[in-house]
Amino acid sequence: MTEPPQDRRHENTNTPYPGPDQPGTYRIRLRGQLRPAWADWFGGLELTTDEDDTGAVVTTLTGELADQAALQGILTQIRDLSLVLLLIERVEPGEPRATSGSEGSVLL
Repeated sequence: MTEPPQDRRHENTNTPYPGPDQPGTYRIRLRGQLRPAWADWFGGLELTTDEDDTGAVVTTLTGELADQAALQGILTQIRDLSLVLLLIERVEPGEPRATSGSEGSVLL
């Protein structure tokens, strides 16, 4: 009998995976430009705008969220605005900006 595949996404991490009820710092990249005035609507996350490798404008939301339910709330707001989600990444506080496809990220 064949064994089912195992989920190995978190096997090689240096720190244990925090539970869904734990706070975490996230980086979320969106296609297009959002004005800084939207920061309050996104729970006070920091908004920065730059260009990706192709020259397309992207907005990055960065900051600490209370738990994964708060992350889901941000993702719902992104969906409600019909924004294109490019990346969701959990980062350690103070970690330098990462390139797309870095470890711990989900490219969409």
